Amino acid sequence: MITVLCIDDELSVVEYISTLLDKTKYRLTNINDGKEALYFLLTTTEPPDVILLDYNLPSLDGLQILRELKAHKKEYAIVFLTADETLENVVAAMKEGAMDYLAKSAYLKTELNIKIEKAYSSARENTERKIKEQALKESDDRFRIIFEMANAGIFFANYNGQIILVNKVFQELVEYSFEELYTMDFSEFTHSDDIIKENELLQDLYLNKIQQYRIEKRYVSKTSKIIWVDLAVSAIQDEDKEPLSYVGVITNISERKKNEQQLKEIIISKDKFFSIISHDLRNQFSSLKGITEILMRKENQLSETKRNMFLKLLHLSGNNAFALLEDLLKWSRSQINCFELIPERIDLHEMIKNVNMVLLNQATLKHVKIVNEVNDTHYIFADRQMISTVLRNLINNAIKFTSPEGQIVISSKTENSFDYISVKDNGVGMSEVILEKLFRIDSKHSSPGTEQEIGTGLGLILCKEFIDKHGGEITVKSKLGMGSEFVIALPVLSGTI
Repeated sequence: MITVLCIDDELSVVEYISTLLDKTKYRLTNINDGKEALYFLLTTTEPPDVILLDYNLPSLDGLQILRELKAHKKEYAIVFLTADETLENVVAAMKEGAMDYLAKSAYLKTELNIKIEKAYSSARENTERKIKEQALKESDDRFRIIFEMANAGIFFANYNGQIILVNKVFQELVEYSFEELYTMDFSEFTHSDDIIKENELLQDLYLNKIQQYRIEKRYVSKTSKIIWVDLAVSAIQDEDKEPLSYVGVITNISERKKNEQQLKEIIISKDKFFSIISHDLRNQFSSLKGITEILMRKENQLSETKRNMFLKLLHLSGNNAFALLEDLLKWSRSQINCFELIPERIDLHEMIKNVNMVLLNQATLKHVKIVNEVNDTHYIFADRQMISTVLRNLINNAIKFTSPEGQIVISSKTENSFDYISVKDNGVGMSEVILEKLFRIDSKHSSPGTEQEIGTGLGLILCKEFIDKHGGEITVKSKLGMGSEFVIALPVLSGTI
């Protein structure tokens, strides 16, 4: 039912209007005072569908009511009633917001229902249009917020590759402003190796063979940085499924790609490492197998001297195989974090003294002097077992590669929030080629010592693993014929105080 409010002080007019309206379709109410009508219209929560507003009213005329409603941004479907045959008031009323007018004349009978229906329909259309406009505005606002606040780069482009719109994340990623991007197409900052592949996908998108695609590709930024992105593209079509443009969402995956490449390199390095280790183990056990076969086949033919020689070789091969397996076991445990870092306060001078005692016989046999210059007040905070293993390995290597009557000096200092421990010898030194291979898992290197001592080649790799676990670093300086110096750098922790 359509509610009609008639604002008119002439009771006869109101009663006449009432007789003209179908009571099953319209519900008519009346207010006969201007101020009362204005107050109602400004405060009501149940507004009428159509208002018939007379010009001549007590206390406030129709034009004044229209002006006040306009000032308060109140919109109603108003048909202006006038008994004045001139159009001056009608024109003024239409300017102030009336939808139509109706003369109090003989035409009232024929035009009343038409005018009310027209005003009612127009009002509904206006309301629906405003609801749609508001919904569209809210949708646009939401889109703008998502577009600008998204963590991903977003762009709109046409099928010629011209950019229509991009968000801030996209601009920051490729380091071009929107003004610059607007004059460019994607081929200008897409990596040359990725252009053909994406053009084929865009062509399929344009021809409606696919509705979307997703690829990993590279952009080249304004400063020539290579940026890997995950790109998802969807087509935008009209009602007839004709292509209009497309939208893309990109995520920066450069860090992931970097990690993937590092992982590939690690896998390749470890594959090579295990190949080297398997070869070394095969050699050791081949030697054991060969010696034992000789001893078994020629047990009664060998002199005591030769038998002892083969037994010594057997013992040496067995020791070398055991040392290799032991180092390999330690390394593998470090890789799967079986070694738990348990830092404690350590008297560095005392630790080195104990390590030297373990290696004393080896050094004495070669007449190599080990000098402990570490101050007895120098304490470090580290894992005792790991650091002891590292020092034992470095000092053992120094003995191995130092000629008889040589010297090894162990010293330390604290500087720039790091504890430095140096193991320096005056032995044979190393070439640049060998230095480049140290600490590398993919190029295990082992050289015989000055007395032909054999090593496993895993010791320095294990040392680096243990120092890395402490957040430290191990470096080396060496020259052929002038000796080597290995330096451990450990971050000074609160536990050293």
